[in-house]
This record gives sequence, C-alpha cells and structure tokens, in this order.
Amino acid sequence: MNSKIILVEDNPADAPFAMRTVKRNSSDDEIIYLDDGLSLFAYLGTEQFDLPKLILLDMNMPGMSGLEILRKLKRDESYKSIPVIVLTSSRYERDIVDSYTAGASSYIVKPLDYQKLNEALANLDSLYPPILD
Repeated sequence: MNSKIILVEDNPADAPFAMRTVKRNSSDDEIIYLDDGLSLFAYLGTEQFDLPKLILLDMNMPGMSGLEILRKLKRDESYKSIPVIVLTSSRYERDIVDSYTAGASSYIVKPLDYQKLNEALANLDSLYPPILD
C-alpha cells in the first residue's frame, strides 16, 4: 500500500506545480491536495488509521493560516507525529522561527520556477524521519 503525502495549498495555480514536483521525487506516494485547513482536518478525521507520512503546508492562506494549522496539528495527540514541511513564499524570519517553534520539520521557500522547486524537493525523503511500518 502506498503512503500518502498531503499538500495544503490555497492557490490552485501553485498546486499542480507542487504536486508534479512531489510526485517526481516521491513517486510511490499518493499525493492528496487540499485547499485549506478546514479541509485538512476534515480529511484527517476520516483517515484516523491511515494517516499521511508527510504534510506539505503553505504558510499564507486565508482563514486559518498555515501557522495556525501547524500549531493545531502539533497540539493534537493523534496528529503531532506527522512531519510537516512548510512550503511557502514567505522569507520573513519571524515566519521561519514561528514555524520551527510550532513543530515544523522543515521550512522551504517556494522558488518561482519548476527546476528550482524540483531541486528544493529532490531529497524529499531525507526531510522527514522515516515512518516505521
């Protein structure tokens, strides 16, 4: 059975770009695209026994921000062990510090071209701890 990687990205123009890159670098995994925090928690609530091995999380989203989502994930015993990589356009030091403080496994600033994003995610499996089967 394939593992799941969830991409939470509010910009529908950025999502296919990120999903292709993730798929190229983690081809055995199923990629789930969700466009906001409410959708993420609704999805996780239905998949209690088949949690994703990784969540890629945009920081700047309307409604519930990526930081709020990250904090909520890490406070919940059911989800706090899921590695979360913040994948965002924000280069603000405060966002970086807040993300790591809240429990992010990694923080990647989204490059604007496909090749640079591919390079940033080339070693995707090394960015999060292995999940024991």
